[in-house]
Amino acid sequence: MIYLGLPPLSAIDVFTLGAAMAISLAIFILPLYRMHRRLGDEKQRLLLDADERYSLLVDRLNRQLDKGKFTDLESTGSAIATFTAQRDSLAKVSTWHWRPETLRSLLSTIAAPIILYLVSRLLGRLIGV
Repeated sequence: MIYLGLPPLSAIDVFTLGAAMAISLAIFILPLYRMHRRLGDEKQRLLLDADERYSLLVDRLNRQLDKGKFTDLESTGSAIATFTAQRDSLAKVSTWHWRPETLRSLLSTIAAPIILYLVSRLLGRLIGV
């Protein structure tokens, strides 16, 4: 049996390691989640405002059609198209601070050493080290 100088992990060590990892993740994720929520609320407010303006323009268009005023239809139709494009662009805005691959990289950076450690411990037990 080869001794590598690594003492076995006690329950306190495992708990301390787990608590440190949980605190580290919380310090990173909680502020970002709060900001995500705030950005989501603002995005929702802007979308509701855009929907309200869109509804007003459609009502205006319908009133013009009902009154037979066909001269202003082009400008109202152009405004509706502009608001539709604006709303579509706003709906596509992400409320997260990072691209999806950033979170994936963070999780793999945290998980890789843990997985490698557990695999090395398992292989060590299978080999008898």
